[in-house]
Amino acid sequence: MKLIFTLTAGRTGTGFLAQLLQANLPDAVVHHEHLGWRAFGLDTPDLSHLLRFNNEGFTEPVRAFWQRKLSRILELDVPCYAETSHILMKAGLVEALSMLPAGHEVHLIAQRRDWIQTLASYHRRFDLVNLGNRYLWYLDPGYQRRLVDPEPFLELGLHGLRLWYLLEIEVRSAWYRLRSRPPSAPITVHQTWLEQVTTRSGARELLSALGAPPGAIELPPKVNAGQGGIPVTESLLRQLSELVAQLGDFEPDSAARPLLHDGRDPFAPVAPAG
Repeated sequence: MKLIFTLTAGRTGTGFLAQLLQANLPDAVVHHEHLGWRAFGLDTPDLSHLLRFNNEGFTEPVRAFWQRKLSRILELDVPCYAETSHILMKAGLVEALSMLPAGHEVHLIAQRRDWIQTLASYHRRFDLVNLGNRYLWYLDPGYQRRLVDPEPFLELGLHGLRLWYLLEIEVRSAWYRLRSRPPSAPITVHQTWLEQVTTRSGARELLSALGAPPGAIELPPKVNAGQGGIPVTESLLRQLSELVAQLGDFEPDSAARPLLHDGRDPFAPVAPAG
């Protein structure tokens, strides 16, 4: 089976991506997110899995969730399964892929979006404003397993917290991609930007890499889940632009490479104290 998942922060076009795959991979079962009340703990990580993974690593309860989820996917017995949820990578998706039996083909789409526009979308949708929102959908700076130090960002207020989260995901994604070393490894990582994949040429490039049949592609309309909410003003965009400019030449790959050099696995399980 061909399996397609994402490495992405959210508010990065995962809804559009799901529609693009659905329209152009005729043999695929495609989901954006499993969010029905029956799905949590079975098809979507529940709060305990997110908290455990980001504090204790890939522990047995997290492993058990993924064993169930992957088994359910493989039982579908279809040529291709795709799920574009941004939640999965924050609960051990990549670690879980090692449990797959031999013979499956895995693709990870590392989808990015202009940082200023992503931060503006977080603002519009009230994202990361409280602990519950961070626990359920994003990440909390108090987690023990972090790749980016949150302290300098927390001094910059809520927008700083959001920027920390975005960079944390960017660095995690880079670490997973650099570690996978395709094509010798069974996982292939495709780097995309929302601004590119929403164009016909960018969509064609991604779909071709995923093995879509040749010919004309169907480009779905852009999906903007961030409509409504708090208005995004020109003043806010200038503020966010100045915030991002403070990063200078920050590069996720450069931030991730030290982990590779010293052989550390930031999400290896460690038994909790007590």
